[in-house]
Amino acid sequence: MKKLISSLMALVLMLTALPLSAFADDTPFLCIGGTDVTAGNAADIFGDGTVSFSFESNTLTLNGADISSVIMGTTKSEGKNIYCGIYYKGDRPLTINTVKNSSVTSGTVEADATVYVIYADGSVIVTGKVLSVGTRKCRQAVCLYSTADVSFKDASATFYATSATDEGVAVMGINSVSFDNSEIWLYGPRSGSESIFDFITSTTVRTSNLNIISGSYFLGFEDATESEPGYAYMITVKPEPEPEPEPVDPGGQDEYPSYEEAEEEIIKTDTDKKDVKGSAFLPLRLKAKAKDKHKIVLSWKNVKNADGYIIYGSRCGRKLVKLKEVKKSRLTYTVKKLPKGKYFKYVVAAYKNTPKNGAKVLAVSKTVHCATKGGKYGNPTGVKLKAKALTIKKGKSKSLKPTLLHKRKVKTHVAKFRYESSDKKVATVNKKGKITAKKKGTAYIYVITQNGLYKKIKITVK
Repeated sequence: MKKLISSLMALVLMLTALPLSAFADDTPFLCIGGTDVTAGNAADIFGDGTVSFSFESNTLTLNGADISSVIMGTTKSEGKNIYCGIYYKGDRPLTINTVKNSSVTSGTVEADATVYVIYADGSVIVTGKVLSVGTRKCRQAVCLYSTADVSFKDASATFYATSATDEGVAVMGINSVSFDNSEIWLYGPRSGSESIFDFITSTTVRTSNLNIISGSYFLGFEDATESEPGYAYMITVKPEPEPEPEPVDPGGQDEYPSYEEAEEEIIKTDTDKKDVKGSAFLPLRLKAKAKDKHKIVLSWKNVKNADGYIIYGSRCGRKLVKLKEVKKSRLTYTVKKLPKGKYFKYVVAAYKNTPKNGAKVLAVSKTVHCATKGGKYGNPTGVKLKAKALTIKKGKSKSLKPTLLHKRKVKTHVAKFRYESSDKKVATVNKKGKITAKKKGTAYIYVITQNGLYKKIKITVK
């Protein structure tokens, strides 16, 4: 394991030495089989229709692709080559979508080489048809490595670290590895090497709906043969049995406020002390993250039928102003050149253009408050709840007592937590977290921090 970490550090140092222009602004850097992805070649990177990339959605599409790793550098201490097939660095998660069976392999490498078949300095989402990732004989191998999170969503994928003679890892996400309606095969190195399953479970693996197939072949060691790997695990995840209810539609098209009316209400509201009238956490789910001392990244969810989004913001203590209007396909925005260690606040509104009534605002987010890095105060890092679900009899009440997670002291704006119900006809919640059951059914109560992080709890009313 120590050797693998040393090789990883060498790769990080080597890649960070690339020209700074490659990482300018918020444009991601992506290298596929030794070919840098640019605006000029993104639509058909290899000229054969098998690999393309969308800068807008940050999606790499594989359509029957066969990608081989290339030499990306060498370790200084040992002088051994480091190979990489897909290398990514960016602020937004990279989505790898396979529309036709594709493979990413180490290709021909030296026996003492280290291979990172897919390396991401950032989060990765794997989705789509069968993706095969593997290595040929080498000393150390990581099939898929992320410095942040790895998520499998509606995916079918196979990872082979079987040829690693020293150490082999199938999937590793430093923050978390999660699965959603996906079938994943993990093949580890042969007997005598360390277990890839130990590496997987040493990260924070989300297993709320994880179903490990029974049988000794999938759950234990299998002796290596000339034609078979040393051992294998299969992870399959079934969809959640009950979909989350959508928030209740506030009304018909004519009932939505006009662009001008909504903007006037947003600007006149003292958003340091309260939220904009009529605003809600759902469906936008706006959140803010301090990227560094001078940048804050905003992200939100798509609103059905929206034609675009308007972003409002200012330093806390001042009135909100309009910052930017973006198209419906864009769900993130980075605010730059901010002073370090200061709190800022933001609101996002979703609008739709109507033929007769002009622009109508479909939804206005709750205000998010976020501090840039480098100051006395920090931001919440999450919410902790004691339960994931509650059952309440109609007419009865229960109170939530969440815990705020943080690494640095947080200066509270508006409230430490805000609460929201996905269906007020089923269950309501007040500003103190008291839930009241209204009628039989299911709803979700959201507990939201001032920077937009949240936990939800399923409420069943009987």
